[in-house]
Amino acid sequence: MSFWQQHRIRLDPWPIDYEAAMAAETEEETETAGVVDLDVEYELDQWQAIPPPKNLQIPDQLVFVDGRRRLDARFLGEKAQAPVYGAFATFAVGAVQLTRSIPRAEFVELQVHRAIATGAELKPEPLRLGNAQNLAYETCLTGTENTPVSPMTLVQAQMIQAEKQVIERWQGNGSLVFCDGPLRSGLRVANNTVGYVKTIGK
Repeated sequence: MSFWQQHRIRLDPWPIDYEAAMAAETEEETETAGVVDLDVEYELDQWQAIPPPKNLQIPDQLVFVDGRRRLDARFLGEKAQAPVYGAFATFAVGAVQLTRSIPRAEFVELQVHRAIATGAELKPEPLRLGNAQNLAYETCLTGTENTPVSPMTLVQAQMIQAEKQVIERWQGNGSLVFCDGPLRSGLRVANNTVGYVKTIGK
């Protein structure tokens, strides 16, 4: 008996956007939640623009790294007669290199991963779909939490990890690397890496 039969896996009939509109909370959104203390480093009235040094040398090549995830389908399963939430998802991570002296921008790296994520520590199995079985969900994720949003939280964490790996590969070639969001824990510290936070809260 396969994993899918043993745990009675069945697709959730609700549209993908239904749950996402209610509770698609991710790490990027929760990090900016709550009250922001602006006086941690400086008193609020001391905030000012920081001018760059006059002899600052900007590298000729700039690299921008970002990722994107997509929910393909949700499913429900069973473990010890209790419901288990899961999802099929796709996430991609890429890098664009801008050469300032030309100027020209081009894709220099692109990864696309298809993942199966489940809660309740129910480890899924890889799955191939389609007539030619060329739609491969080979990244299998699981965690202890078991809520409708926990599968996509696992996918989000895996995408961020893939972003870190791409960033670290480009840190060593002399480029100035820009990554989406703050410089997260676990990322190798380098003077040529900038975290770009697009969300601004009051």
